[in-house]
Amino acid sequence: MRNTKNMIKKFFLTAAFCVMVTMLTFVPTKSGSFGSVSVLAATTSVSTKTGGQLRTGGSLSVKVTGTGKIKSVKVSASNDKVKVTSAKVNDKNKNNATVKVKGVSKGSATLTIKVNYKDGSSVTKQVSLQVYDLSKWNSVFKQLKKLGYTKNQALGIMANLMWETGPVSSGNYSSFTLSTLANGFINPTASNGRYYGIFQFADGRKSNLMSWCKKHDLSPKKVSSQLRFMDYELHNSERSAYNKLKNTESAYSAAYSFAANYERCGYAYSMRGETAKRLDLFY
Repeated sequence: MRNTKNMIKKFFLTAAFCVMVTMLTFVPTKSGSFGSVSVLAATTSVSTKTGGQLRTGGSLSVKVTGTGKIKSVKVSASNDKVKVTSAKVNDKNKNNATVKVKGVSKGSATLTIKVNYKDGSSVTKQVSLQVYDLSKWNSVFKQLKKLGYTKNQALGIMANLMWETGPVSSGNYSSFTLSTLANGFINPTASNGRYYGIFQFADGRKSNLMSWCKKHDLSPKKVSSQLRFMDYELHNSERSAYNKLKNTESAYSAAYSFAANYERCGYAYSMRGETAKRLDLFY
């Protein structure tokens, strides 16, 4: 009887061990799936550097990150507010993919991103996007580029404008959103008696602006006229500031240099640099 009990006990212990081995064999790993639930799919993430904000005419990259090899990415937009321009698996790191979209018109849209893994699994993610109309700011950027300034130099100048009479201050200089820019612009007629315009020209420079605009049959009350006068100064009386601006290599350093050498505002140089650095995310 005792031998029989021992045999039965050994039988159940052996059976339990076999069940455990079988279960461990089918536990999902980072490179596989269990049933219809993929570990790769479960750990997939999508992100943007701007919180899903983009401007009309601007582009935005959506980063897709997984923990295994991605085979392909398919993307669709909920409406025509945005246009998908590309969706590619990164050549060097197959665990990542990049989706690029362009802002077409003001409004909200949703991207649906289907990520197909090489293990046969797939996952669908969604990204909410908001497109803002920055036509006024875009016109400033385009004019500066047309005047011969690089992208970084243009952003550095724009960052200073945003401080002078625009919607940016010490409270939001590195955290402003596109909504901030869409609802606020620079004021070409801003004046407190001594200072005037988008660069807050003072004293002799204010008088020079008026004379130069009159000579060239331009309105001193327009942003475009004041930008042209700035360019005139940088190539003449403010040549030293121009040379220093040319030697900058980033939006941050361009804003800092412009503030210190052209604006000569005496404060917030580094904060204006941070403003340009954030602006670079949207341009």
